[in-house]
Amino acid sequence: VLSVPFAMKGIHFYDALPGVCYAYAKLIAADKGIRKYNITLLDEQGRSLIHLEEFSTRAFSADQPLVVASDSLVTKNNLLIAQNNSLVANSNFLVANWRWTPVDVQGALKSSVTAGTTLLIAANREQLMEIIKRSGLSSYVGVIHNNTGFTSAPDDARLFELNTTNRADWGSLFQRLLQQSFIPDVIVNILPVSVENLDYENITDPRFPELMGGAINNSLTTLVVMFQAYHAENRINQHKIRVHNLYPLSEQGQPHYDAIAGLARALVAVNHNFKLINCGADQRDLANLARVVTALIHAPLDDVEQRVVGGQREIRRKFYGDSPLSEPQNYLRQGGVYVITGGLGGLGLIFAKYLARYYSAHLVLNGRSPLDHDKQLIIDQLTALGGKAVYVPGDITNLAECTYLFEQATTRFNTVNGVFHAAGVLGNAPVASVDTGEFFTPIAPKLHGILN
Repeated sequence: VLSVPFAMKGIHFYDALPGVCYAYAKLIAADKGIRKYNITLLDEQGRSLIHLEEFSTRAFSADQPLVVASDSLVTKNNLLIAQNNSLVANSNFLVANWRWTPVDVQGALKSSVTAGTTLLIAANREQLMEIIKRSGLSSYVGVIHNNTGFTSAPDDARLFELNTTNRADWGSLFQRLLQQSFIPDVIVNILPVSVENLDYENITDPRFPELMGGAINNSLTTLVVMFQAYHAENRINQHKIRVHNLYPLSEQGQPHYDAIAGLARALVAVNHNFKLINCGADQRDLANLARVVTALIHAPLDDVEQRVVGGQREIRRKFYGDSPLSEPQNYLRQGGVYVITGGLGGLGLIFAKYLARYYSAHLVLNGRSPLDHDKQLIIDQLTALGGKAVYVPGDITNLAECTYLFEQATTRFNTVNGVFHAAGVLGNAPVASVDTGEFFTPIAPKLHGILN
């Protein structure tokens, strides 16, 4: 339904708008054709720039004409159909190319900011104290990972142990720090190499999805419960804090950490004082690790995704159209074979209809529920559009069922030319209060599904 804006309760300015920004809109009310949204404008690093409060729109009636630039009158439906057919029939696909952009760390260090107070999280006491010593930290608190619960070191009031995946432990830590009048400006979370550094060369190992999934779950859980404890504590949640999630860099690349970068962009929209930054670095040498920690603390950069390679810190940004690799290309084939997870859901069905209509594609549709009469009618519709479609039920988060899906695809059509991963589960709980089980319910199809 086409709608136009007509009212707004208020607007809040936090920072200037850059050339490119994004909008996060949340529907808060809908009644009699009027819809109200809270809209936050974000930059590419996920920082809140402007907040539109109760931005209201009013819907056109179905028979109301729409005025276009030529002053001619056309009905809303005819205009949208014409626009859609013109755009879709002549579309190519612009690839968003990611490039690592070098940053002069030494130059940044020359104009370094005051470090403030730092909370450093490490795998063990030896690693923690060595990094503190080498980085020259004076105002710090050290935290060591454990699986037993929150405790303080008997010999050092600035050292604590806690289960970093437990929200109550983080709450206890923040309360203790408040008692000591210590509110951190920077948190550096060093992920343990033994747990997190899984090599993609072992992707054919049947245990790989389970091990990788567990590693990602631990990383995400730590950051979510840390944020929840921070956000719930009114005495600190208005204090700006920069959290560096420091993971072990691998030569093979570790794209699963994109999940953490995505989380960073989501959390800053909930509380713009909590800035999460995802940074990869070689952790095998403590001296190098200490240099990295020093650079992160003394020469902060706002970019969500960073890495340190050969002593050079780099940032990850999108580039559109200014690189040969991002020239418009059509990767779809006439008569191609495509697997669509969540293929009969809202987004999956859009892909399926498009591929059937314009590419006469062979479609292997996947969903968790068994084939029924309604699903068969949709498959028949896709065939009528010009494609060929089959439905293979199964849970994409289960490795055996995912393997069966692709076996069926190659058995029916001999090959697979592409995958549209549209499987998903809706999650309604706010991230500030969601429990761990609820948090991973909507994530599992995307994260564990892609690993499988």
